Amino acid sequence: MKGNRERVPTVKQTIRKNRKWAGYVLYAVVLTGWLIYNRFPAEALETYVKAKVMETNPEMVLSTEKVDLSFPLSLKFINPHVFHKGMHQTPVFVAKGFSLTPQIGAFIRGEPAYQFHARAYGGVIKGRIWFKHRDMSGPFDAAVTLKDLNLQEHACISPLLNREVSGSLSGRIRYNGPPDLWMDGTGTADLNITSARMNLLQPLLGFQSLTFDQISTKAALKAKTMNLEHVDFDGPAVKGSLAGDISLKHDVYTSRLNLRGRIEPLKGVLDGIKDGSKGLKFLQQSLSKLKRTFVIQGTLESPVFRFISH
Repeated sequence: MKGNRERVPTVKQTIRKNRKWAGYVLYAVVLTGWLIYNRFPAEALETYVKAKVMETNPEMVLSTEKVDLSFPLSLKFINPHVFHKGMHQTPVFVAKGFSLTPQIGAFIRGEPAYQFHARAYGGVIKGRIWFKHRDMSGPFDAAVTLKDLNLQEHACISPLLNREVSGSLSGRIRYNGPPDLWMDGTGTADLNITSARMNLLQPLLGFQSLTFDQISTKAALKAKTMNLEHVDFDGPAVKGSLAGDISLKHDVYTSRLNLRGRIEPLKGVLDGIKDGSKGLKFLQQSLSKLKRTFVIQGTLESPVFRFISH
C-alpha cells in the first residue's frame, strides 16, 4: 500500500545526516597532519639520511643544521654541507636550503625517484634523481639544472683548476652511473659562464688574467674520458675556441689534458695604448693576422700551454 512505503531520503537529508561524520573525518585528518608535522622525528631521520649518504658513497659525509618535514611531503635540509673524507675543512657542496620530494609513482614501481631544489652559491640548483633498485644501491640517473651560480663562492673550483676563477654559471647536466666512482659513468653537460674572469698561470699576450663576456661549453663523459666537444670564449681582449679530451684519474689533479684550440686577439688588447700613439692604427689592422693555434697538455694540476704552427 501507498502508506506503508519507505520514504527515500532526499539529497539534502543525506548530506545533513552525514555532515557530522564528514566533520569528524576532516578533524582526524587535520589532527594527524598536525601531529606528524609537529612531532616529526627530525633527529632520527637526520641520522638515517647521514648513514644512507655514507652507505651510498663512503667517501662523502653529510652535515646539516636541521631536517624538517614540509608540504607537500618534502624533506627540508637547513644549511647542509657535504664533505669529502679527505677534505674535512673544505665542503664540496654547501646550500642555504635543500628540499627533497619523493615521487610516489616511481616508488610504487620499485624505482625510487626524488625531485630536489637547492638555494646555493647565490643561485638555484634543481633536478631529479632516480634509482634502479628499491634499496637505492647501485647506479642512478640524474638530471640537473643550474642557474646563476657564483663560481667564486664555491670553495673547491679555484683550487681544482689551480687558479682564481669567477663568473656566473648556468646550464644542464645529465648523468648515469655509480655514485662513488662518477668517472665510470656516462653523461653530458651544456654549460654557460657569463662575466667570467680567470687568472693565468703564465702571461698571455701580456695579460696576467683574462675576462670573458661569455664561455659556453658542451662536454660528454664516457669510459673515464671527458670529451670537450667545444669550448667557445669571447671577451674584450681575446676570443676563440678549444676542444679535446681529459683522461680522468682517481686523483683528479693528475688527469691528463689533450686540448687544442685557436685564439684571436681583439681591440681590447690595445686598451693601454693611447689613441694618438704611433703604430696604433697599424696594430689594429694587424690583429686579424695574430690568430694563433695552441695546445694544452700536462695535468689539471700542472697544465702546459704552448703555441704551435698550423
